[in-house]
Amino acid sequence: MQRIRGFDGLRALAVLSVIAFHAEAWRRIGLHDGLAALLNNLGVPLFFVLSGFLITSLLLAETRHRGSVDVWAFYARRALRILPLYLLALLLLFALEYFQQIRLSRCTWAHAVTHTLNFAGQNCQFAALSHFWSLAVEEHFYLFWPLAFLAGPRFAFVVLLVVVAVCQGMLWTGVLAPFEATHDPSRWTLPGVLPIAVGGIAAFYVESSLSKAAFVTRARLVVLAVACAVVYFERLTATWYAAIACILLFVYYNQDGVLTRLLEWRPLAFLGTISYGLYVWQGVLGGNGAYREFPNFPPPLEIGLLLTFVVAPVSYYCFERPIMRLKKRFRRAPDLQGPGPVVAAVDGRSPSSV
Repeated sequence: MQRIRGFDGLRALAVLSVIAFHAEAWRRIGLHDGLAALLNNLGVPLFFVLSGFLITSLLLAETRHRGSVDVWAFYARRALRILPLYLLALLLLFALEYFQQIRLSRCTWAHAVTHTLNFAGQNCQFAALSHFWSLAVEEHFYLFWPLAFLAGPRFAFVVLLVVVAVCQGMLWTGVLAPFEATHDPSRWTLPGVLPIAVGGIAAFYVESSLSKAAFVTRARLVVLAVACAVVYFERLTATWYAAIACILLFVYYNQDGVLTRLLEWRPLAFLGTISYGLYVWQGVLGGNGAYREFPNFPPPLEIGLLLTFVVAPVSYYCFERPIMRLKKRFRRAPDLQGPGPVVAAVDGRSPSSV
């Protein structure tokens, strides 16, 4: 089965960036604030842009081959990939609370069960669950995204443009400022889905005649990525996500390039394969930082992160992968796996996670 070479490596860099952020690694090694902030703002956006690109590519391929999208099959595949491990993590925390090792408020459980932790206020936060805000944002987007394709790809593309404009407007105008005292509104579904939408636009670019005419060359992609990253420092958030999308496209169009070969380094690609488990367990076991609300759980940060790299592979091979095999029952047709690498990358051995 074909796959996009280098994308597992990008996932690995994303999850390692998240772990480094929670471990305060950049501060510990003495990086200056500007570079540390840049690296801290890499992990989740990279996950989101990758996810938007791959899922949108799958929906475009299904529309191209079959003329429509099987929405319920899409939901079933997403549920099989995301929910089992998420519920397992919640079950562990429930057991810890039952044995009086931790205590979560009712509103925390309510947000966790309803997949709305991105809307939780400060009084409903629990550190070992706080990283699940990004999972909530992603799943909210994918509740409506396949529905947009029912009206056709052109309509879906317009929806993406509107989402980008609305999200950037919310971040730019300060309309969210009144909520910042009690919430983190940047994590709300709007504007949180902005990088996912940017990834989706990148997928439409690959599908378009512009890409076939090589409108954006390899060199131009690099220049564009750097330019977008520079503009980001003027607080135009979408340009940072555009820079990430340019790097993603650079890897996509240079499957035999040096960067892709580096990203295909086997240990790095392996971490990308188990990236969803790493992301889940680094938060639950590592506490998403050094702060501890209870003395017995999570364990000390260093021990928690060490346990993460032990538990995540076991979780992948013994729990996640057997469940993922059930996704085959919800594929629209065998020929959805080709032609081209994009669909295989979504439904193959490197599923999109967060």
